[in-house]
Amino acid sequence: YASRFVGGLATGSTMPRLAVALLLSIGAWLLQVATYHVTARAAQLPIPLAGSITALLVVGVSFLVRATPGNVGVFQVAYLLASRSFGMPDAPALAVALLIQALQVGPTLLAGAVAARGIGGHDRSSGPSGLTSSAARS
Repeated sequence: YASRFVGGLATGSTMPRLAVALLLSIGAWLLQVATYHVTARAAQLPIPLAGSITALLVVGVSFLVRATPGNVGVFQVAYLLASRSFGMPDAPALAVALLIQALQVGPTLLAGAVAARGIGGHDRSSGPSGLTSSAARS
């Protein structure tokens, strides 16, 4: 299995594919930095760009510790500690951390709820088996 896996990597990893993967990764990181920085600035936290980059890296490293579901709390503490090193006040930095996490998690939760409704949804007049109940027929 391992030799087939390594062989598949060797044949599937072409320079154009690696270049596209690298460009997409760089783009994703740039969008993450933009999310952190624009959110902080919109909330009137005067953190410099270097502070937003530092916060992103510190929060990323904090994900190595899975202490809570969705890293709620851990995310905020990591952001707070990173922003403190740039002289940012705690309360606004905590608010920005909550906003950033809401911006990142909210759309995913919404998409999941919509997808779950589409997959598991059924007519309200029918029961779980899809058969129409006697009350709905009358």
